[in-house]
Amino acid sequence: MIEHRINLTDGRTLAAAEFGDPGGTPVIYSHGFPGSRLGGELGQAAATQHRVRLIAFDRPGWGASTPQRGRRLADWPDDIAQAADQLECPRFNLVGVSGGAPFALACAAALPDRVDRVGLVCGLGPIEAMHRDDGMMGHTRFGLTLASRTPWLVRPVLAIVGPLLRHFFRPAVANLIRHAGEADRATLTDPEIRPVLEREFREGFRQGGAGASADALIYGNDWGLEFAAIQAEVSLWHGDADRVVPSSLAHWVAARIPDAKTNFHPGEGHFSIVIRYLPEILNVLSPSTE
Repeated sequence: MIEHRINLTDGRTLAAAEFGDPGGTPVIYSHGFPGSRLGGELGQAAATQHRVRLIAFDRPGWGASTPQRGRRLADWPDDIAQAADQLECPRFNLVGVSGGAPFALACAAALPDRVDRVGLVCGLGPIEAMHRDDGMMGHTRFGLTLASRTPWLVRPVLAIVGPLLRHFFRPAVANLIRHAGEADRATLTDPEIRPVLEREFREGFRQGGAGASADALIYGNDWGLEFAAIQAEVSLWHGDADRVVPSSLAHWVAARIPDAKTNFHPGEGHFSIVIRYLPEILNVLSPSTE
């Protein structure tokens, strides 16, 4: 792993970690919710195999990246453009996992001359894509509904919940396992996977709930994305047994992006789709962008 600290023009710092092949195709990784740049470690072997330079960033307020007051989804592409310049990546591809999906799409929409391909993995859709019978887990629905209907509560709630999740990661995952499907239970109890997730999540809440609050408020608002205007080649991977972000949200997003390619896998869950299909995903994103 190679660590970076990017100094942005407004004085903030953006933290990044690189995995895989330093000379490979640059692919910028947007972590989920909760998460951090350390989640890129899950792609180390696949990135090396497919000659990908996997660059994972902490969004502002997560991990080691400076918080950004009033952060909006539309602010992220400028951060990434500045960081990519400093990392000598004139062109790059993108992968967004779960809650990282809207951030990957925002970059694709705002930087059409720099982005060729986008991979969305168990990607979150906007509030308007949700419906009552979609099978979404209660804690996901509660969080998104809270952010949408009572945004003033988000910061105080996550100021308490963020540090608790950092220090009580194992009970939180145990509760998730109890409500997860078979594929996700197997992934979350894997002795090689679970320590990586623990390091990623604990790092994500290093600054308490700052990053989580900003992301949640973005998810609960109008994203302001023109899906139909995205020019990059977009591919989606989703499991039909995903109870965290139901596959119906991926269908909604795919229907609005021109020529989006979909990969829906029976029996796969929210976490298992990432672990089992990341080699395929990075292979699709690995052709040279030069």
